[in-house]
Amino acid sequence: MEIGKREPNTYDTAKGIGILLMVMGHSGFKKSFEVFIYGFHMPFFFVLAGMLYDQAVWEKRGFAALARKRWRSYIAPYFVLSGINLVLNGIHEIVKYKEFEEWLKSQVLHTGWIVFANGNGSETPHCTPLWFLPCLFLSCLILYWLLRLRPVGQAVMCLVLFGVNRLFHMMIPGSRTMPWHLDVACVGAVLMLVGYYIKSCGCLRYTQKRPWTMPVFLLAGMWIDKMCGGGVALASNTIRYPAAMLLCSACMTIGIVSLSQKLYSTAIGRFFGFCGQSTLIFMGFNYFLNTVMSIIWRVLPVLNEYKFQGGFNFISVTTGLLLISLVWEKVRPHLNRAYCRGREWIESV
Repeated sequence: MEIGKREPNTYDTAKGIGILLMVMGHSGFKKSFEVFIYGFHMPFFFVLAGMLYDQAVWEKRGFAALARKRWRSYIAPYFVLSGINLVLNGIHEIVKYKEFEEWLKSQVLHTGWIVFANGNGSETPHCTPLWFLPCLFLSCLILYWLLRLRPVGQAVMCLVLFGVNRLFHMMIPGSRTMPWHLDVACVGAVLMLVGYYIKSCGCLRYTQKRPWTMPVFLLAGMWIDKMCGGGVALASNTIRYPAAMLLCSACMTIGIVSLSQKLYSTAIGRFFGFCGQSTLIFMGFNYFLNTVMSIIWRVLPVLNEYKFQGGFNFISVTTGLLLISLVWEKVRPHLNRAYCRGREWIESV
């Protein structure tokens, strides 16, 4: 799990916009608004990850080095954050279950689903958004081999990956997925490939020189999203219109990153950048704080008369996530020093 600190950049700003959209999607806004956000916000993160992928570096360092790096970046935080949420949920379920055996059985089941990375709110308590991390890990590994093919081979393999995804979708009933969302990771690798080519072909430089193209891409992505009307929900492997999803996610990612290029040096851009650098915190504790808010709604019925519950939840949960992120920023240097001392001690033994 990486502990280093660096200055926010354009991509952190873009991640911050995306992660705040995720929080909005889980805050209880109108269903039509949630459907709109779900149409692109998870594909957006895959495309953005593809933009950040450095083929030259990993081609030189090799597949094993990539796997180790991504394991530390994605899988280690996944299990740490899931473990914290498991403990928090276990404390909450002490009230729910009167018998110790029932409580223990529930914790064992939750642990099993966390290892599976199911992403279902009732089975992986409070840590549902974290399903993305093991999935992204697998997508990165698939992308490594995709980029070793010639362009024609890449196109063929993209069709094969979509075919494998659809095959899994037909084989698995309901909204179930494969372990670590392997089925979604096949599509995630294709989305990452799209992001890789968006950056390598100079599309972002084009939009930077022609600012009027930024709103064009955003509006085009929004229009495609609206036309699809709820055809995308990657957590449950729902992809009704694959081609439209690819086009929508590409347009929205280009638009959001282009917007981030304009914003990242401003105050609002630095705020988004901080949120982007705190993405793991936002993913790890978003559902927990939503659960806290739902308890508050039940305890204080007068709040149910408030017309904009989604907005109230969004502001409250985001404030809580920012506070947790600020605490982490204070703790981080101490952990960094302890980590360095630990490595020095191990090397000296």
